[in-house]
Amino acid sequence: MNLENLSARIKMREIKHEFKYRANTVVSFSASYPTLEAYHSRYVQENINTYYRSRAFRFYRYTANELYPNAVNDYKNSKDKGYPFRTHQAVMEYTVTYNKHCHLSTYDDRYEFTGGAHGSTVRHSDTWNLKNGRKLSFFSFFKPDPEIRKRLINIFISQAQKNPQNFFENYKELIHKNFKPENFYLAENGFVFYFQQYDIAPYASGIVEFLVPYGVLGIDISCKA
Repeated sequence: MNLENLSARIKMREIKHEFKYRANTVVSFSASYPTLEAYHSRYVQENINTYYRSRAFRFYRYTANELYPNAVNDYKNSKDKGYPFRTHQAVMEYTVTYNKHCHLSTYDDRYEFTGGAHGSTVRHSDTWNLKNGRKLSFFSFFKPDPEIRKRLINIFISQAQKNPQNFFENYKELIHKNFKPENFYLAENGFVFYFQQYDIAPYASGIVEFLVPYGVLGIDISCKA
């Protein structure tokens, strides 16, 4: 087996549940998450699968313990005050963005709707070394050098300047303030760095992404032990 060209066979699993109060669904829950199947290393497979499964069930417990009681209260208030109740939602959806050359990269979007004007989404991402099952951080690819951060921020600002209407007026300041190195994933053509909703742009712009081609910073993403 050529470990340098490792990829994983992925199957998506799903959890669904309708949280009810007096026979009425008050929270609709669903979570999809990836699992490795028939992988060459059982240790790596179990390590990664346990991680993703745990995140999905942690979201389920959060929904049961926090979102569900709030939805019940909202339902009761709607009946008492005579306004229509809108079913709350909790959705976790995973996307596999890179799965080759010994790397697996994913992100999940957690969407919550709790009866307001619109829901909210929070993104989380993970990148793995498929040889040993270790998670890879920003500093697995980038040296801990402040110049790298400056170069990335300048790239983000340069890209944002092409469509400034999509951002808050002070987006340059906000990019500096809200850039979190851990908010990245691997894609076919480069690193994708993202900013959460409202970090640098209004709700309509969603989660803002910036693609930085691998060659721009001279980064090598070949498989490392």
